[in-house]
Amino acid sequence: MVKARPRQTNAWVVVGSAAYVLALGGCEALLDAGSLKEQGPVDGGGQASTTEDAPGSQDSRTEDAPGSDGGRDAGTTGGESGATDSGRDEDAAGESSLNSAAQLVVTGLAFTATEALPVSGPIGLVTDVIASDSATALSATIDWGDEGPTSYGSVSGSAGSFSIAGSHTYASSGSFTVTLTVGAPDAAQGVTTFAATVQPPVTTTGYTIPTAESGPGFIAAGPDGALWFVESANKIGRVTTSGSFSEFMIPTANASAQTIIAGPDGNLWFCESSTDKIGQITTQGTITEFNLAAGSGPGGITVGPDHNLWFTETNANKIGGMTPTGTVFDEFAITTPGSQSFSITSGPDGNLWFVEYFGNNVGRMSISGALQEFPIAGSTPGAIIAGPGGDLWLTENGGDRVDRMTTGAVVTRFAVPAPDDDPLRLTTGPDGNVWFTFQSTSSQLGRVTPTGAFTEFPIASVGDIVQGADGNLWFTDPADNQIVRLVITP
Repeated sequence: MVKARPRQTNAWVVVGSAAYVLALGGCEALLDAGSLKEQGPVDGGGQASTTEDAPGSQDSRTEDAPGSDGGRDAGTTGGESGATDSGRDEDAAGESSLNSAAQLVVTGLAFTATEALPVSGPIGLVTDVIASDSATALSATIDWGDEGPTSYGSVSGSAGSFSIAGSHTYASSGSFTVTLTVGAPDAAQGVTTFAATVQPPVTTTGYTIPTAESGPGFIAAGPDGALWFVESANKIGRVTTSGSFSEFMIPTANASAQTIIAGPDGNLWFCESSTDKIGQITTQGTITEFNLAAGSGPGGITVGPDHNLWFTETNANKIGGMTPTGTVFDEFAITTPGSQSFSITSGPDGNLWFVEYFGNNVGRMSISGALQEFPIAGSTPGAIIAGPGGDLWLTENGGDRVDRMTTGAVVTRFAVPAPDDDPLRLTTGPDGNVWFTFQSTSSQLGRVTPTGAFTEFPIASVGDIVQGADGNLWFTDPADNQIVRLVITP
């Protein structure tokens, strides 16, 4: 039996005949010994792994386990045993099992869901004082708080650190209290409660681009409050939040315009990958092009911490810097040959961060050119942004994951719910979650919370996505030749 009551920070844990106070958040749980029946797991991600760096580089740890960062926005309780014997019992097969003195500390991971759509991923973390226990010795049940059936969670991890994953569909919106109970045969139970915020269904409004089959691609929020986007029709488009369009022809034919951003000078800047140029467009529509070295093939562009423009030279395998007046002042070679660097962003640590699509690396570079690469095996990373929590977020286009990466290069990889979804572009939403596009056949828009809970939305065509000045999400829809506003209702 489990009794819980609100409490500020402390929980008592009894080991043997000694009592200890653990400083924990959430509520205090008073626990009786008991057991839970183990069921087939819900897919919640793989076991943690470690990636070693090349000599001389900063340590980089890659964890392929959901919610393994210690849990932001979490409520924590301590599991207390009713027994004092600290030994183990050997079963008939000679395998050890948790006994009644095992102590479990359970942490809930608050998450966001959407009415009538499945949410899946990590919902809790467990610390077991007996570090030799395996994930199969633990079991978990989840009461989702909506009067629906209790479900079983998937336990993964090792060495006393475990994560719990689950999946659920809420029939209505609102705030729900989730109860997570973790235990082992003939052992203590740990329990915690935490919040699930379930949003109403999103609403979308599409605005048709005047040029037929324009091929809208990358999109950015402009300094004028409008949305600016590139077209494969060799134009730069502008649309107001009320749906009024303007289009501007790029002077050089067949420019193949790529990433577009708001610059440090009140203008928009974009890459012309086929013509080796960087373009600038004023909010009145005047375009100026600046030449790069032949064969550079610029792809991604960002504003650096020095208020200059920094861009990837995808074909030349370099990172370049340009002043807001159009002067290229430096270029730095990327260490990995043929890395196919594309997306680049300015990190919260004052460095530039970029992904190497063919190199399977994330690169970090100072504005003086000091460069380090951090491998993420099998990732084929597609895009990177500075996201919530002061971390970097990136998509694994080939690894079917969305990753959170600290500025210290510690990576947590979150597997998307379905294989072969191929996540690609991403942005931070007004709800504090990461929204991303992917290339599956059924839907092309997803959301992941900072702790790894996923929701996918049945929207069939999404090219790129950004948060607008109006606080809504906007995305390009190549199939329907539209720019679409997506409204999230809290």
